[in-house]
Amino acid sequence: MTRIEIERLCRLAGLAALAVLGAIGCTPATQQLQTSHFTISHPDYWKVKKTAAQDGESTIVIIPQYGSAIIDEGSGTMASKGQNYDAVTADVEVRLYNFPDPAPNADPTQAVLPLVDKADPELALGHSAVIPDNPPECGVYPKKYTVYGKVETPVDMVKRPGYRTIVVGGRANGFLTGIVSRFEFEPDMQRNCHNLSNMRVQLQNLLDVLVASAPAPGAAAASAPGTPAPEGGTAPKP
Repeated sequence: MTRIEIERLCRLAGLAALAVLGAIGCTPATQQLQTSHFTISHPDYWKVKKTAAQDGESTIVIIPQYGSAIIDEGSGTMASKGQNYDAVTADVEVRLYNFPDPAPNADPTQAVLPLVDKADPELALGHSAVIPDNPPECGVYPKKYTVYGKVETPVDMVKRPGYRTIVVGGRANGFLTGIVSRFEFEPDMQRNCHNLSNMRVQLQNLLDVLVASAPAPGAAAASAPGTPAPEGGTAPKP
C-alpha cells in the first residue's frame, strides 16, 4: 500500500477503526499551536481558526470528526442502521483566552467567567443558563477537567437557540487561561446528548496537550503564592 493510499484510508476512517488503522501507519500528523502563554500539540485534522495576538483575545480551535465513514456492518460496527445519525458528530469549537491573574487564590473557573464574558460578547455567556447538577443531564453527572495538571470544576451552560457550552479555567505562571468549549445546541435531545458526550471527551483531549509556556525571565516572582515556577512550562501536579 502506497503512502497516498494510506493517507486516503486514514481520512475515511471512522473513530472505531483507528486502533486497527494505527497498525498500518494511520496516526495523524501532529502540528503545534503556540501563543505567548501556552502551546498545544494537536492532530493535523484539528483546525486552528485563529491565534490570539494579545491577552484577552481568543485562540480558536475546531475539532471535527476524524473521518466521515459510517460503519454499520461487521466487527467494526459503530451503531445499528437505525441509529446512523449517531455516527455523525457536531464539530467542537474551543476558544482559549489568557488574562493576568487578579486574584491568585480564587477559583480559576469563577475568575475567568466575567473576564471571558467581557472580552468576547459573541459567546453570550451572560444570556446563557447554568445547567444544574441535579438531575444529571443526559443521565451523566458533570465531570471535572484537568488543566495544567490540576483538577478544575467547570461551569456547564446552555442557550436555546444557541450553544451548549462548557467553561473551565486554569492557572499558571501568574496568568489565567479560560477555556470555552461549545457546539450548536439541537432540539433533538438524543443527538444533543451524543454531541455532549463527544465534546466532554474532546475537551479533555485538548487540555491534555495544553502546556503552559515557561515564564519570562524575572517573572517567577509573579507566580501564585506558594506555587513554585513550573519546570518545562507545566504546572506542578497536585
